[in-house]
Amino acid sequence: MLPETPEDYYIPIYFEALDLITTSITDRFNRPGYVFHNVHNLILKAVQGLDYEAELKCVANFYPTDFNYYKITDVTEFFNAMTPVQRELLSEVCQLFQLQLVILVTNVVSERSFSAL
Repeated sequence: MLPETPEDYYIPIYFEALDLITTSITDRFNRPGYVFHNVHNLILKAVQGLDYEAELKCVANFYPTDFNYYKITDVTEFFNAMTPVQRELLSEVCQLFQLQLVILVTNVVSERSFSAL
């Protein structure tokens, strides 16, 4: 049976294309061992306060010229060793540490993604 309106014709095509796009993106970024999967897990574990050592090593090994594993661990150890009073007194410094850690990951991932296109 032929569709009655152009909308009836294009709706199934639109949803099929949308489903294909979301499935492709999900498959691309959720591969175990894939660097985006490790970056995702690294960020989630760091936010939750879980051990993220394996993910950090994997990401640092994948981007050896962009990440210095020892510098990152030094910054995180310094930040974690601070008492709440020290963090309050140096709140702006703590925010800079947090931004530095996030910017490193986000810049590297976006640059690599763009160059892969």
